[in-house]
Amino acid sequence: MIVVIQSGPNRQPQAGRIKARNGQPVLFVADPTRAPDDAGICHARPDAPSSFCISWRKLVASYNANPRDNPLGLLPAYKLYQDEVFEQLVGQLGKEQVFILSPGWGLIPSSFLTPDYDITFDRKADPCRRRKPTDSYDDFCMLPMHCDEDLYFFGDADCLSLFCKLTEAYGGKRIVFHPKASPPEAPGCELRPFDADEQASWQRDCARAFLSTASETRTEEARRSAPRVNKVEARLRALRSLPGAVPLRHGGGREPNPAAIRKAIRGAQSHLAAYCWLMQSLPEVDVTRDKEFQQRFIAFHRISHRSPAWQATYFQRLEVAKVIGAEFADVLDELWEETGRYEPAYASRLVATVDPGQPVWDQHTLTRTGLRAPGYLDPNKLRHAGDVYYQVRKWYAAYLGSPGGKRLVALFDEAAPEFRDINALKKVEFALMPAGQSSGIPGAAGTSVA
Repeated sequence: MIVVIQSGPNRQPQAGRIKARNGQPVLFVADPTRAPDDAGICHARPDAPSSFCISWRKLVASYNANPRDNPLGLLPAYKLYQDEVFEQLVGQLGKEQVFILSPGWGLIPSSFLTPDYDITFDRKADPCRRRKPTDSYDDFCMLPMHCDEDLYFFGDADCLSLFCKLTEAYGGKRIVFHPKASPPEAPGCELRPFDADEQASWQRDCARAFLSTASETRTEEARRSAPRVNKVEARLRALRSLPGAVPLRHGGGREPNPAAIRKAIRGAQSHLAAYCWLMQSLPEVDVTRDKEFQQRFIAFHRISHRSPAWQATYFQRLEVAKVIGAEFADVLDELWEETGRYEPAYASRLVATVDPGQPVWDQHTLTRTGLRAPGYLDPNKLRHAGDVYYQVRKWYAAYLGSPGGKRLVALFDEAAPEFRDINALKKVEFALMPAGQSSGIPGAAGTSVA
């Protein structure tokens, strides 16, 4: 089973906040123009442009995609609200089975790191806080729509229309609880009455009552779902059906040739020095303004053939990613939306710059892993590229843990002790790149590992 519960009215006083570029904490409201003046707080609407050139909503999504050590102290959604029922649901059912319907953010997992906000459907709320039914929001809907488990909703009538809209394509049965005396309109849903008045907290009382019988319900659902293939197997099967997808070939590979590795590293000294300069300078400069950084980055990654407008967009994305991190699929989507170009290779360069533990996408990497890039005419190329990149990451993780991968890293450290501190994945990329090539990580002689 999966449970969706309406967010609570009171948030924890220690709730973390997203910060604007000038360092001001942001409080999200429905109408910032009606918010009270507060010199220390930036009031913003979730879908408005942020000070980082993307919407605040995308900023929050990107932060969740790569939270690192969660420097802003955002709370997972189930801990954001003061009512203990949220933690009770997670404690009994598990984080993956509990979702929260928020008037500010939409349908989010219980573990979603959620910034402080003050938005409600309550018709009596202050105008700055109230979300009207006619207001346009680009709500998150992070529910797995392919799932066929029973979906239970605990929420009042004001939230029900949003729940129905966001879950319309859900594959399983949707069950809506409601006060016994007033059944609501919920097309496509099964209605179940709860013996309670329509007081403000009835839905949370209903959730508590539900938990007392949830163990029996889950046992019955497990019995009915026993013949199904588990989610991990289904995911693997889906990945194998992608264009160009083949079983990953890591298995340790051939034992790296020490002479070839040493030769490769000697030939890559200047590229390694250039790479280290970029990585050391990245946190210290504004990459949208620093001309020396831009020139060195353009030369290193060979993007001089891209237009100045494209480069400006790219460096804006890189500067944002320094603050919130970067996920390949998000960067790929943003480059497509803002430049009209399908750029998996350059999206991976940006991601790998912010997180050196991520691989670069190029033809040599795809050949090494036995994968093919989705074609430009593939209508689902952005999604397919994200799944292929996922497989590339798996290949590197497996190779780095194999005897051959460990030996290659050791050989790199012996040949270039001055660069011992760079990420192990980058050592592999430098060592395995064909000589004379520069595709994100330049230099080095070819050494097959598969």
